Amino acid sequence: MKRVMKRIEVAKTAGFCFGVNRAVEMTYKLVDSGKKVATFGPLIHNPVVIEDLEKKGVRVINSPIEASADTTVVVRTHGVGASVYRSLEATGADICDATCPFVKKIHRIVGENSSPDIPVLIAGDSGHPEVIGIMGHCHGECFTFRNAEELRKIFENHPEYSEKKITVVSQTTFSVKEWQESLKIIKILCTNANVFDTICNATQDRQKEASELSQRVDMMIIIGGSQSSNTAKLKGVCEKNCQTYLVERAADVKNIDFSACDVVGVTAGASTPACIIKEVLCNMNSFQRICRSPAFLVLALILCAAVIAGVVALAPAAPKVWIVIPVLLAVAAVICFFVARSTSKAALQKKKEAENEGVVKADLDHAGIAANILAALGGKANVQKASCCATRLRFQLKDGAKVDEKALKSAGASGVIRSTPTACQVILGTQVRFVYEELQKLL
Repeated sequence: MKRVMKRIEVAKTAGFCFGVNRAVEMTYKLVDSGKKVATFGPLIHNPVVIEDLEKKGVRVINSPIEASADTTVVVRTHGVGASVYRSLEATGADICDATCPFVKKIHRIVGENSSPDIPVLIAGDSGHPEVIGIMGHCHGECFTFRNAEELRKIFENHPEYSEKKITVVSQTTFSVKEWQESLKIIKILCTNANVFDTICNATQDRQKEASELSQRVDMMIIIGGSQSSNTAKLKGVCEKNCQTYLVERAADVKNIDFSACDVVGVTAGASTPACIIKEVLCNMNSFQRICRSPAFLVLALILCAAVIAGVVALAPAAPKVWIVIPVLLAVAAVICFFVARSTSKAALQKKKEAENEGVVKADLDHAGIAANILAALGGKANVQKASCCATRLRFQLKDGAKVDEKALKSAGASGVIRSTPTACQVILGTQVRFVYEELQKLL
């Protein structure tokens, strides 16, 4: 059987990003309130989440004409063009705008910095919903490019852009490396470009961590939807350094051979919920050597003895008593098999659960992290309420001015969100549940 890898290392930034988590929460709240809900396009690029929403009655629409006045339409994280907003409003449907705030920022940028005389260049995939939405907020010509080569072709076809005022933005999940290469070309070929770096910080952090992790492991597992842009970027970053697989569900890891791996790295796209990450980790831990127990060794010996006795019994000169021996041995082997299998399955399940817990914890000092986070928030006395959601810790504080964001990041946070002066969200990734457990003890 395939051997179990010695260690699984999970990236801190794996899983839901702020924008995706916000959109998912908004949609589930609408469903829980009893409203009739539809999403404009799939809410996120994750089939498991989409299937769960469908079971709860949420339908996906792809055109404003599919909306009705008795429906609440959720505009997904990717956003939509200005004309789509107007068309949705005309149907009389309630609109819940779950567009990622970072995408909204790009909409404002191109809206304010484009005109018939000021074209927009967008770094990204022209067929991606986010890019289509950005193009829908431009007031003049707009072009997309996926890499430095395509950017050069734009300048070759429009030599006037070298001196003309242009606006340059990027898809939030665009490759950081490709963006840096593109900036070099723009600096050389264009003298009047207004460049906005709109790659999401979470995307940059996720890609950077994935790249570093893939350089010190034998294999990388990327968990996420096959249609997810940021998940595809993660795979592209990692496969330059080691063998890399993209999986959507826990069952997808069954056909992956881990036999040559000592250490396996795991990360996940921004649209991957924590529950799927945990299920994949559980399945990865199921690849173990089970033929090690004494019960299985005894079984093997009995089966060998039964075969030998059977051969002797078939010999022409063999006494009749030899015919009984292989029958008895076969019965004993069957009994031994079922006892061994039952014992082994119970032991494996217990070991699997223990290992999975250890894998997710990733050998981190969660008690220490919790203590440092609490200190960075101004101490226990400053925390009125604490909760845990997806990949984040949420805090309601007495005095928001006491929060030390630099100390929070030093404690292990990959991001800090301040929605109101007294509210604070600390992004921790897949470690959040364990840190929260320790935090509860301190509070």
